[in-house]
Amino acid sequence: MDPPAAFSLGHALLAGFCRDERYTVPRVVGGFSLCQSGTLIAVDAFRDPGIPLMVRAQTGVQQSARRSGGLLLAGLLTLLFAGCSATPLNPVPPTGYAVTGNWELLPDQSDAPPAPLALRARGGMLGLVAQDFAVLRARRMTIEQDHDSMGISYDGGEYRDVSWGDRKRGLWEVRAGWLDGHLVIISKASDADARETLSLSADGQVLTVRVELRSGGESLALRRTFARR
Repeated sequence: MDPPAAFSLGHALLAGFCRDERYTVPRVVGGFSLCQSGTLIAVDAFRDPGIPLMVRAQTGVQQSARRSGGLLLAGLLTLLFAGCSATPLNPVPPTGYAVTGNWELLPDQSDAPPAPLALRARGGMLGLVAQDFAVLRARRMTIEQDHDSMGISYDGGEYRDVSWGDRKRGLWEVRAGWLDGHLVIISKASDADARETLSLSADGQVLTVRVELRSGGESLALRRTFARR
């Protein structure tokens, strides 16, 4: 489902999430408030500072399923991923988007990495999926960007190559390109979806990476912010 189709459902949250990522939608269903910070969604009624925001949203969905609006909220989250997955991406980098260099994590502007034990305790495959995205754990990374791809070396010794357009990465089918000035990387496997959005500040000194994962009916979204060194 592409963003226009999502709009046809009558809820601007779905397509708006794909494009602007700054929506705030109060009291959507069942007496709950959906609040958005970057690409993160939280359900106010079930806030727990020890759990990433998207995980809190899923907890809210589970607990609110007994209420009349719970199932609607779960459906909105599912459609949100479907709407974003078909987003058209431009393979040509915008003028000024240059991320070559060394980057260091800004902890006070970043979500903590997901705890592997906590993810495994929830069951399902989300913990294994998260292991494929080193940026969730990295504190430093070095990027080399050229006209058709970029390579990323992480401080944990992992390396990743990203090519603009479509390619295969292990079990993942990957599309990478630009949308509204942001580099977007969409990955799909048989049992999981991932979306990464890399936003470069106007002065080119801060790189914000938002990662959204979904597998087995569970979702996780985190923000990692890096400064150029």
